[in-house]
Amino acid sequence: MAISFVPPITGEINLNFDKRVNLFIGPNACGKSTILRMIDYVHSRNQADTIDHVPPPYPEYRPSVLDVDREKPYCKLRRGSDWPLDGGERAWDMVPLVYIPATRVSLPPAFPVTLPDDEPLPGVTDSPWDDLSDTSRKGIFYGHLVDWTIELIPGAIAGNRLAQNQLARAVQLGYSCSKSICSEVIAGDSPHPLVEVYHHDDGRDERSVHNGMGIVTSDDVVGEPLFAGALSSGTQGTLMWVWALAFQMAHHYSWKGGWEQKPAIILIDEIENHLHPTWQRRVIPALLEHFPGLQIFATTHSPFVVAGLKAGQVHLLKRDEDGRITATTNTEDVIGWTADEILRNMMGVDDPTDNATAAAARELRNLRNSAPGDTEEAEEKRQQRIQELRQLVNRDLLAGGPMAAQRELFEEHLTEILEEHRRSESLNQDGA
Repeated sequence: MAISFVPPITGEINLNFDKRVNLFIGPNACGKSTILRMIDYVHSRNQADTIDHVPPPYPEYRPSVLDVDREKPYCKLRRGSDWPLDGGERAWDMVPLVYIPATRVSLPPAFPVTLPDDEPLPGVTDSPWDDLSDTSRKGIFYGHLVDWTIELIPGAIAGNRLAQNQLARAVQLGYSCSKSICSEVIAGDSPHPLVEVYHHDDGRDERSVHNGMGIVTSDDVVGEPLFAGALSSGTQGTLMWVWALAFQMAHHYSWKGGWEQKPAIILIDEIENHLHPTWQRRVIPALLEHFPGLQIFATTHSPFVVAGLKAGQVHLLKRDEDGRITATTNTEDVIGWTADEILRNMMGVDDPTDNATAAAARELRNLRNSAPGDTEEAEEKRQQRIQELRQLVNRDLLAGGPMAAQRELFEEHLTEILEEHRRSESLNQDGA
Protein backbone atom coordinates (compact mmCIF):
# COMPACT_ATOMS: atom_id res chain seq x y z
CA MET A 1 0.00 0.00 0.00
CA ALA A 2 1.23 3.48 -0.92
CA ILE A 3 -0.51 6.40 0.75
CA SER A 4 0.33 10.08 0.58
CA PHE A 5 -1.00 13.48 1.65
CA VAL A 6 -3.95 12.08 3.59
CA PRO A 7 -3.89 13.63 7.09
CA PRO A 8 -1.94 13.13 9.24
CA ILE A 9 0.35 11.59 6.61
CA THR A 10 1.97 14.60 4.94
CA GLY A 11 4.46 12.74 2.77
CA GLU A 12 4.36 9.22 1.36
CA ILE A 13 4.56 5.91 3.18
CA ASN A 14 4.79 2.43 1.68
CA LEU A 15 3.69 -0.71 3.51
CA ASN A 16 4.10 -4.37 2.58
CA PHE A 17 1.41 -6.37 4.32
CA ASP A 18 1.57 -9.83 5.84
CA LYS A 19 -1.16 -12.09 4.45
CA ARG A 20 -2.36 -13.05 7.96
CA VAL A 21 -1.70 -10.30 10.53
CA ASN A 22 -0.93 -6.60 10.22
CA LEU A 23 -0.77 -4.66 13.47
CA PHE A 24 -0.21 -0.91 13.46
CA ILE A 25 1.43 0.68 16.49
CA GLY A 26 2.71 4.15 17.26
CA PRO A 27 1.76 7.34 19.11
CA ASN A 28 -1.61 9.02 18.73
CA ALA A 29 -2.24 11.03 15.56
CA CYS A 30 0.37 9.18 13.49
CA GLY A 31 -2.01 7.64 10.95
CA LYS A 32 -2.92 4.19 12.32
CA SER A 33 -6.68 4.65 12.02
CA THR A 34 -6.23 6.51 8.74
CA ILE A 35 -4.64 3.44 7.18
CA LEU A 36 -7.61 1.29 8.18
CA ARG A 37 -10.05 3.84 6.78
CA MET A 38 -8.15 4.02 3.50
CA ILE A 39 -8.13 0.21 3.09
CA ASP A 40 -11.88 0.21 3.69
CA TYR A 41 -12.33 3.14 1.32
CA VAL A 42 -10.38 1.55 -1.53
CA HIS A 43 -12.18 -1.78 -1.10
CA SER A 44 -15.58 -0.06 -1.07
CA ARG A 45 -14.76 2.10 -4.07
CA ASN A 46 -13.68 -0.91 -6.11
CA GLN A 47 -17.07 -2.48 -5.44
CA ALA A 48 -19.04 0.67 -6.33
CA ASP A 49 -19.94 1.73 -9.85
CA THR A 50 -18.83 5.32 -9.25
CA ILE A 51 -17.03 7.17 -6.51
CA ASP A 52 -20.24 9.00 -5.64
CA HIS A 53 -21.62 5.77 -4.16
CA VAL A 54 -18.98 5.75 -1.43
CA PRO A 55 -18.35 8.83 0.73
CA PRO A 56 -14.58 9.21 1.28
CA PRO A 57 -13.26 9.31 4.85
CA TYR A 58 -12.26 12.95 4.35
CA PRO A 59 -14.58 14.90 1.99
CA GLU A 60 -11.83 17.33 1.02
CA TYR A 61 -9.45 14.52 0.04
CA ARG A 62 -10.41 12.13 -2.75
CA PRO A 63 -7.56 9.61 -3.11
CA SER A 64 -7.16 7.67 -6.31
CA VAL A 65 -6.45 3.97 -6.65
CA LEU A 66 -5.53 4.29 -10.31
CA ASP A 67 -3.65 7.50 -11.00
CA VAL A 68 -0.73 8.38 -8.74
CA ASP A 69 -0.17 12.12 -8.70
CA ARG A 70 2.49 13.03 -6.16
CA GLU A 71 1.09 16.55 -5.81
CA LYS A 72 -2.34 15.32 -4.69
CA PRO A 73 -3.66 12.95 -2.03
CA TYR A 74 -3.74 9.34 -3.15
CA CYS A 75 -3.89 5.79 -1.87
CA LYS A 76 -2.89 2.84 -4.02
CA LEU A 77 -3.39 -0.73 -2.87
CA ARG A 78 -1.75 -3.52 -4.83
CA ARG A 79 -2.85 -7.17 -4.78
CA GLY A 80 -0.19 -9.69 -3.78
CA SER A 81 0.95 -12.27 -6.32
CA ASP A 82 -0.17 -15.10 -4.04
CA TRP A 83 -3.71 -13.78 -3.46
CA PRO A 84 -5.86 -16.83 -2.60
CA LEU A 85 -8.62 -16.16 -5.16
CA ASP A 86 -8.48 -16.27 -8.95
CA GLY A 87 -10.02 -13.53 -11.03
CA GLY A 88 -7.26 -11.05 -11.83
CA GLU A 89 -6.87 -7.62 -10.31
CA ARG A 90 -10.51 -7.44 -9.18
CA ALA A 91 -10.32 -10.70 -7.21
CA TRP A 92 -9.85 -8.66 -4.03
CA ASP A 93 -13.33 -7.20 -4.50
CA MET A 94 -14.77 -10.70 -4.03
CA VAL A 95 -13.45 -10.93 -0.47
CA PRO A 96 -15.69 -9.74 2.38
CA LEU A 97 -14.30 -6.86 4.44
CA VAL A 98 -15.55 -6.14 7.95
CA TYR A 99 -14.63 -2.84 9.62
CA ILE A 100 -14.98 -2.54 13.41
CA PRO A 101 -14.42 1.12 14.47
CA ALA A 102 -12.75 2.04 17.75
CA THR A 103 -16.00 3.42 19.20
CA ARG A 104 -18.11 0.42 20.17
CA VAL A 105 -21.48 0.93 21.86
CA SER A 106 -22.89 -1.73 24.19
CA LEU A 107 -26.28 -3.43 24.05
CA PRO A 108 -29.39 -1.68 25.43
CA PRO A 109 -30.15 -2.03 29.17
CA ALA A 110 -31.56 -5.21 30.63
CA PHE A 111 -35.27 -5.86 30.32
CA PRO A 112 -38.20 -6.17 30.91
CA VAL A 113 -39.12 -2.58 30.06
CA THR A 114 -42.35 -0.60 29.87
CA LEU A 115 -43.26 1.11 26.62
CA PRO A 116 -46.27 3.26 25.63
CA ASP A 117 -48.61 1.64 23.12
CA ASP A 118 -47.68 1.94 19.45
CA GLU A 119 -44.23 3.37 20.19
CA PRO A 120 -41.45 1.62 18.28
CA LEU A 121 -38.27 0.55 19.97
CA PRO A 122 -35.66 3.32 19.84
CA GLY A 123 -33.18 2.94 17.02
CA VAL A 124 -34.99 0.12 15.19
CA THR A 125 -34.70 0.40 11.43
CA ASP A 126 -36.25 -1.56 8.60
CA SER A 127 -32.90 -3.08 7.67
CA PRO A 128 -30.56 -3.79 10.59
CA TRP A 129 -28.50 -6.04 8.32
CA ASP A 130 -27.59 -3.03 6.15
CA ASP A 131 -26.81 -1.03 9.29
CA LEU A 132 -24.53 -3.75 10.62
CA SER A 133 -22.58 -4.06 7.39
CA ASP A 134 -22.28 -0.27 7.12
CA THR A 135 -20.58 0.46 10.46
CA SER A 136 -17.46 1.71 8.68
CA ARG A 137 -19.42 4.59 7.24
CA LYS A 138 -20.85 5.49 10.65
CA GLY A 139 -17.58 5.32 12.55
CA ILE A 140 -19.39 3.57 15.43
CA PHE A 141 -20.08 -0.10 16.04
CA TYR A 142 -23.46 -0.64 17.70
CA GLY A 143 -23.83 -3.90 19.61
CA HIS A 144 -27.63 -3.91 19.36
CA LEU A 145 -27.40 -4.21 15.56
CA VAL A 146 -25.95 -7.69 16.03
CA ASP A 147 -28.95 -8.70 18.14
CA TRP A 148 -31.40 -7.38 15.57
CA THR A 149 -29.46 -8.94 12.70
CA ILE A 150 -29.77 -12.38 14.31
CA GLU A 151 -33.53 -11.82 14.35
CA LEU A 152 -33.56 -10.59 10.75
CA ILE A 153 -31.56 -13.39 9.12
CA PRO A 154 -34.03 -16.27 9.71
CA GLY A 155 -36.70 -14.46 7.74
CA ALA A 156 -34.29 -13.86 4.86
CA ILE A 157 -33.33 -17.55 4.64
CA ALA A 158 -36.72 -19.04 5.52
CA GLY A 159 -37.26 -22.40 3.86
CA ASN A 160 -33.55 -22.91 3.18
CA ARG A 161 -32.52 -25.57 5.67
CA LEU A 162 -28.88 -25.52 4.60
CA ALA A 163 -28.69 -21.76 5.13
CA GLN A 164 -30.39 -22.10 8.50
CA ASN A 165 -27.77 -24.65 9.49
CA GLN A 166 -25.05 -22.18 8.55
CA LEU A 167 -26.73 -19.48 10.63
CA ALA A 168 -26.51 -21.81 13.60
CA ARG A 169 -22.89 -22.45 12.65
CA ALA A 170 -22.15 -18.70 12.59
CA VAL A 171 -23.74 -18.19 16.01
CA GLN A 172 -21.81 -21.12 17.45
CA LEU A 173 -18.48 -20.18 15.87
CA GLY A 174 -18.71 -16.57 17.06
CA TYR A 175 -19.52 -17.81 20.54
CA SER A 176 -16.64 -20.30 20.58
CA CYS A 177 -14.14 -17.70 19.38
CA SER A 178 -15.32 -15.20 22.00
CA LYS A 179 -15.19 -17.86 24.70
CA SER A 180 -11.57 -18.66 23.86
CA ILE A 181 -10.78 -14.98 24.51
CA CYS A 182 -13.03 -14.48 27.56
CA SER A 183 -12.77 -17.99 29.01
CA GLU A 184 -12.82 -16.79 32.62
CA VAL A 185 -16.35 -15.41 32.15
CA ILE A 186 -18.10 -17.19 29.27
CA ALA A 187 -19.05 -20.77 30.11
CA GLY A 188 -21.16 -23.51 28.54
CA ASP A 189 -20.88 -24.94 25.06
CA SER A 190 -23.28 -22.58 23.27
CA PRO A 191 -25.44 -19.48 23.78
CA HIS A 192 -29.14 -19.72 24.60
CA PRO A 193 -32.25 -17.87 23.40
CA LEU A 194 -33.50 -15.17 25.74
CA VAL A 195 -37.10 -14.00 26.15
CA GLU A 196 -37.69 -10.26 26.45
CA VAL A 197 -40.98 -9.04 27.91
CA TYR A 198 -42.48 -5.61 27.17
CA HIS A 199 -45.18 -4.48 29.58
CA HIS A 200 -47.76 -2.23 27.92
CA ASP A 201 -49.88 0.30 29.79
CA ASP A 202 -53.05 -1.71 29.15
CA GLY A 203 -51.60 -4.73 30.95
CA ARG A 204 -50.61 -6.64 27.82
CA ASP A 205 -47.25 -8.37 27.76
CA GLU A 206 -45.37 -8.51 24.49
CA ARG A 207 -42.69 -11.19 24.28
CA SER A 208 -39.69 -11.22 21.97
CA VAL A 209 -37.16 -14.03 21.66
CA HIS A 210 -33.52 -13.02 21.19
CA ASN A 211 -31.54 -15.90 19.75
CA GLY A 212 -28.10 -16.30 21.24
CA MET A 213 -28.43 -13.45 23.73
CA GLY A 214 -28.55 -15.76 26.77
CA ILE A 215 -25.02 -16.34 28.00
CA VAL A 216 -24.03 -18.84 30.68
CA THR A 217 -21.30 -17.34 32.85
CA SER A 218 -18.73 -19.02 35.04
CA ASP A 219 -20.22 -17.63 38.27
CA ASP A 220 -23.84 -18.47 37.29
CA VAL A 221 -25.22 -15.90 39.73
CA VAL A 222 -28.85 -15.99 38.59
CA GLY A 223 -29.01 -19.72 37.91
CA GLU A 224 -29.97 -19.22 34.26
CA PRO A 225 -28.45 -17.70 31.11
CA LEU A 226 -27.60 -14.03 31.58
CA PHE A 227 -28.61 -11.34 29.11
CA ALA A 228 -25.54 -10.53 26.99
CA GLY A 229 -26.09 -6.83 27.71
CA ALA A 230 -25.50 -7.47 31.41
CA LEU A 231 -21.97 -8.72 30.78
CA SER A 232 -18.91 -6.53 31.17
CA SER A 233 -17.97 -4.17 28.33
CA GLY A 234 -15.04 -6.37 27.37
CA THR A 235 -17.05 -9.59 27.28
CA GLN A 236 -20.14 -8.37 25.46
CA GLY A 237 -18.11 -6.17 23.13
CA THR A 238 -16.02 -9.15 22.06
CA LEU A 239 -19.12 -11.27 21.51
CA MET A 240 -20.77 -8.61 19.38
CA TRP A 241 -17.94 -7.81 16.99
CA VAL A 242 -16.87 -11.43 16.55
CA TRP A 243 -20.49 -12.29 15.74
CA ALA A 244 -20.59 -9.39 13.29
CA LEU A 245 -17.55 -10.87 11.54
CA ALA A 246 -19.09 -14.35 11.39
CA PHE A 247 -22.48 -13.15 10.10
CA GLN A 248 -21.00 -10.96 7.39
CA MET A 249 -18.69 -13.73 6.19
CA ALA A 250 -21.55 -16.26 6.05
CA HIS A 251 -23.79 -13.73 4.30
CA HIS A 252 -21.10 -12.83 1.74
CA TYR A 253 -20.60 -16.51 0.86
CA SER A 254 -24.38 -17.05 0.49
CA TRP A 255 -24.76 -19.13 3.65
CA LYS A 256 -23.02 -22.09 2.06
CA GLY A 257 -20.99 -24.57 4.07
CA GLY A 258 -17.28 -23.87 4.53
CA TRP A 259 -17.66 -20.08 4.57
CA GLU A 260 -15.58 -19.86 7.77
CA GLN A 261 -12.55 -21.32 5.93
CA LYS A 262 -12.65 -18.81 3.07
CA PRO A 263 -10.75 -15.53 2.69
CA ALA A 264 -11.97 -12.48 4.56
CA ILE A 265 -10.53 -9.21 5.80
CA ILE A 266 -11.18 -7.58 9.16
CA LEU A 267 -10.20 -4.02 10.00
CA ILE A 268 -10.44 -3.35 13.73
CA ASP A 269 -9.41 -0.14 15.41
CA GLU A 270 -7.98 -0.50 18.94
CA ILE A 271 -8.45 -4.24 19.05
CA GLU A 272 -7.69 -4.32 22.80
CA ASN A 273 -10.66 -2.12 23.76
CA HIS A 274 -12.01 -2.96 27.26
CA LEU A 275 -9.92 -6.14 27.58
CA HIS A 276 -7.70 -7.19 30.47
CA PRO A 277 -4.07 -7.81 29.41
CA THR A 278 -4.61 -11.57 29.78
CA TRP A 279 -7.40 -11.38 27.21
CA GLN A 280 -5.58 -8.92 24.96
CA ARG A 281 -2.89 -11.45 24.10
CA ARG A 282 -5.53 -14.05 23.13
CA VAL A 283 -7.48 -12.01 20.56
CA ILE A 284 -5.35 -12.48 17.44
CA PRO A 285 -4.57 -16.20 18.04
CA ALA A 286 -8.29 -16.86 18.62
CA LEU A 287 -9.29 -15.15 15.37
CA LEU A 288 -6.69 -17.03 13.36
CA GLU A 289 -7.77 -20.34 14.87
CA HIS A 290 -11.51 -19.94 14.24
CA PHE A 291 -11.29 -18.12 10.89
CA PRO A 292 -8.33 -19.72 9.04
CA GLY A 293 -8.75 -17.57 5.90
CA LEU A 294 -8.84 -14.28 7.77
CA GLN A 295 -6.43 -11.42 7.12
CA ILE A 296 -6.26 -9.06 10.10
CA PHE A 297 -5.54 -5.33 10.02
CA ALA A 298 -5.66 -3.83 13.52
CA THR A 299 -4.38 -0.91 15.56
CA THR A 300 -3.31 -1.16 19.18
CA HIS A 301 -1.56 0.60 22.05
CA SER A 302 -1.09 -2.65 23.97
CA PRO A 303 2.23 -4.53 24.18
CA PHE A 304 0.24 -7.69 25.00
CA VAL A 305 -1.36 -7.67 21.55
CA VAL A 306 2.06 -7.22 19.92
CA ALA A 307 3.65 -10.07 21.90
CA GLY A 308 3.94 -13.31 19.96
CA LEU A 309 3.69 -11.84 16.47
CA LYS A 310 6.13 -12.77 13.73
CA ALA A 311 8.50 -10.79 11.55
CA GLY A 312 6.64 -8.59 9.07
CA GLN A 313 3.43 -8.42 11.11
CA VAL A 314 4.02 -5.23 13.15
CA HIS A 315 4.06 -1.86 11.37
CA LEU A 316 5.55 0.95 13.46
CA LEU A 317 4.48 4.50 12.61
CA LYS A 318 6.56 7.39 13.88
CA ARG A 319 6.53 11.17 13.58
CA ASP A 320 9.90 12.87 13.16
CA GLU A 321 10.90 16.33 14.39
CA ASP A 322 9.43 17.92 11.27
CA GLY A 323 6.08 16.17 11.76
CA ARG A 324 6.63 13.75 8.88
CA ILE A 325 5.18 10.24 9.32
CA THR A 326 7.45 7.27 8.59
CA ALA A 327 6.59 3.57 8.60
CA THR A 328 8.80 0.55 9.31
CA THR A 329 8.04 -3.15 9.76
CA ASN A 330 9.58 -5.49 12.33
CA THR A 331 12.30 -7.73 10.93
CA GLU A 332 12.35 -10.25 13.78
CA ASP A 333 9.76 -12.25 15.68
CA VAL A 334 8.29 -10.70 18.83
CA ILE A 335 8.18 -14.08 20.54
CA GLY A 336 9.35 -14.34 24.13
CA TRP A 337 9.55 -10.57 24.56
CA THR A 338 8.26 -9.09 27.80
CA ALA A 339 5.80 -6.20 27.85
CA ASP A 340 8.62 -4.04 29.22
CA GLU A 341 10.85 -4.85 26.24
CA ILE A 342 8.06 -4.17 23.74
CA LEU A 343 7.23 -0.84 25.38
CA ARG A 344 10.87 0.25 25.31
CA ASN A 345 12.06 -1.14 21.99
CA MET A 346 8.94 -0.86 19.80
CA MET A 347 6.54 1.62 21.36
CA GLY A 348 8.99 4.31 22.37
CA VAL A 349 8.24 4.25 26.11
CA ASP A 350 11.75 4.64 27.52
CA ASP A 351 10.66 4.48 31.16
CA PRO A 352 7.48 2.35 31.52
CA THR A 353 6.46 3.61 34.96
CA ASP A 354 4.74 6.61 36.52
CA ASN A 355 5.69 10.06 35.28
CA ALA A 356 7.51 11.18 38.45
CA THR A 357 9.69 8.05 38.61
CA ALA A 358 10.43 8.30 34.89
CA ALA A 359 11.58 11.89 35.37
CA ALA A 360 13.82 10.80 38.27
CA ALA A 361 15.29 8.02 36.10
CA ARG A 362 16.12 10.49 33.33
CA GLU A 363 17.77 12.89 35.79
CA LEU A 364 19.76 10.06 37.35
CA ARG A 365 21.03 8.87 33.97
CA ASN A 366 22.04 12.41 33.05
CA LEU A 367 23.92 12.87 36.33
CA ARG A 368 25.71 9.52 35.99
CA ASN A 369 26.80 10.39 32.46
CA SER A 370 27.86 13.95 33.27
CA ALA A 371 31.38 15.06 34.15
CA PRO A 372 32.40 15.43 37.82
CA GLY A 373 31.70 18.76 39.50
CA ASP A 374 34.16 21.61 39.01
CA THR A 375 34.73 21.89 42.73
CA GLU A 376 34.79 19.44 45.58
CA GLU A 377 31.57 20.96 46.92
CA ALA A 378 29.84 20.68 43.52
CA GLU A 379 30.87 17.05 43.16
CA GLU A 380 29.66 16.30 46.67
CA LYS A 381 26.24 17.75 45.82
CA ARG A 382 26.19 15.75 42.58
CA GLN A 383 26.94 12.49 44.40
CA GLN A 384 24.38 13.28 47.09
CA ARG A 385 21.71 13.87 44.45
CA ILE A 386 22.67 10.63 42.71
CA GLN A 387 22.18 8.72 45.97
CA GLU A 388 18.79 10.37 46.54
CA LEU A 389 17.64 9.44 43.05
CA ARG A 390 18.93 5.86 43.41
CA GLN A 391 16.53 5.39 46.30
CA LEU A 392 13.65 6.53 44.10
CA VAL A 393 14.45 4.62 40.95
CA ASN A 394 14.22 0.87 40.55
CA ARG A 395 17.37 -0.79 39.20
CA ASP A 396 15.36 -2.39 36.37
CA LEU A 397 14.07 0.99 35.26
CA LEU A 398 17.45 2.70 35.46
CA ALA A 399 19.23 0.00 33.48
CA GLY A 400 16.61 -0.22 30.74
CA GLY A 401 14.59 -3.27 31.73
CA PRO A 402 14.99 -6.58 33.61
CA MET A 403 17.55 -8.08 31.20
CA ALA A 404 19.60 -4.90 31.11
CA ALA A 405 19.43 -4.69 34.91
CA GLN A 406 20.77 -8.23 35.21
CA ARG A 407 23.62 -7.39 32.84
CA GLU A 408 24.45 -4.24 34.82
CA LEU A 409 24.38 -6.16 38.11
CA PHE A 410 26.65 -8.86 36.61
CA GLU A 411 29.08 -6.21 35.38
CA GLU A 412 29.15 -4.60 38.84
CA HIS A 413 29.85 -7.95 40.51
CA LEU A 414 32.52 -8.76 37.94
CA THR A 415 34.16 -5.39 38.52
CA GLU A 416 34.16 -6.01 42.28
CA ILE A 417 35.70 -9.48 41.82
CA LEU A 418 38.40 -8.15 39.49
CA GLU A 419 39.16 -5.31 41.90
CA GLU A 420 39.41 -7.76 44.79
CA HIS A 421 41.71 -9.96 42.70
CA ARG A 422 43.90 -6.95 41.83
CA ARG A 423 44.22 -6.04 45.50
CA SER A 424 45.06 -9.60 46.39
CA GLU A 425 47.77 -9.72 43.71
CA SER A 426 49.21 -6.44 45.01
CA LEU A 427 49.39 -7.79 48.56
CA ASN A 428 51.13 -10.96 47.37
CA GLN A 429 53.69 -8.95 45.44
CA ASP A 430 54.33 -6.67 48.43
CA GLY A 431 54.72 -9.70 50.67
CA ALA A 432 57.16 -11.29 48.29
